Amino acid sequence: MQLVIFMRAIGFRPVYPRTYRAYNVVVSVLLLAVSLPTMVVIALAMLATQGPGVLYRGDRIGRGHRPFKILKFRTLCSGRAANLTKDRTLPADADIFTPLGRFLRDTRLDELPQLVNVIRGDMNICGPRPVRAVIRNLHVSAIPGYDDRFQVRPGLLGPTQAYFGHGASKRLRAKMNSIAVRRPVDMIAELSFVVCVIGAMVSKLVASLVPGRLMSAFGVTRSRDIWLGGNQLAASVAVHWISSQELRIVGSGVVPGLYAIAIRMRSGGLRVAQVELWPGDEHDTYRFEAANDYGAYVIERYALGKAVLPPPVNVVQSRTMSSYTLTMPESGARA
Repeated sequence: MQLVIFMRAIGFRPVYPRTYRAYNVVVSVLLLAVSLPTMVVIALAMLATQGPGVLYRGDRIGRGHRPFKILKFRTLCSGRAANLTKDRTLPADADIFTPLGRFLRDTRLDELPQLVNVIRGDMNICGPRPVRAVIRNLHVSAIPGYDDRFQVRPGLLGPTQAYFGHGASKRLRAKMNSIAVRRPVDMIAELSFVVCVIGAMVSKLVASLVPGRLMSAFGVTRSRDIWLGGNQLAASVAVHWISSQELRIVGSGVVPGLYAIAIRMRSGGLRVAQVELWPGDEHDTYRFEAANDYGAYVIERYALGKAVLPPPVNVVQSRTMSSYTLTMPESGARA
């Protein structure tokens, strides 16, 4: 399985450790100074909506399995989160967010306090996502190369944080981390990556604050170019709406079985996920489940856009989607 990585030059292994450490401190101090007003606003809003306990201090392990306390804005209800995540990561369907928690988590603003972790030397700007010891113990024997991540400091940013959503497969994350751990640091590429991530976060923040009706008033109501195909269908059909577990198509006569969901890129290429499909609770809706980890990654990143760095997906006016045609590859094919 080959992952297409936009920033191929991102590496985690420093060639000159002292120089790289100084670079991390300088960049973190600058980013902290720039983001401090935003952090103050977030802290005040959290105090007003959920009371004291704005910051979360959690146990994590870093380079060489050294433990440290990670800093984040609190996004989960403490008691329920402790019970639900004591031996696993947060389930995708968990609804235990604080009033501002989902917004902060989706925009990644909850991670801004980790700049202090970078300054203290617990983390780098770029590196593998920091994990708890219990999560490491859960996956280390089952996922090849999982422990490679502990050869370097964990990172505030990184390819897995930028290209994968929160619910992405740990196996795919480990594969990407292992590649980056073996690759030397390129600070120019890393700075370019950081700028891209910051730009994407700002765009996502603006999009989350602008009401959908206002976007529609300015004529920007657009949908991703997504199609359903398979051997059971005479022709591919447009997907009019999709979530993590359901999709809506009109008048297709779809029967339960194995299908391919294809997302058209702006380049004309496809990203394809194989899924198992069956009728939903409402007319023209169907429930689905990805057939493998790669399919789940394609759905989350390309169909739902649940990643920091958005992929170059083609978009169409929703009212004209049904007029598009597409020759769908056989079920299970990938672009």
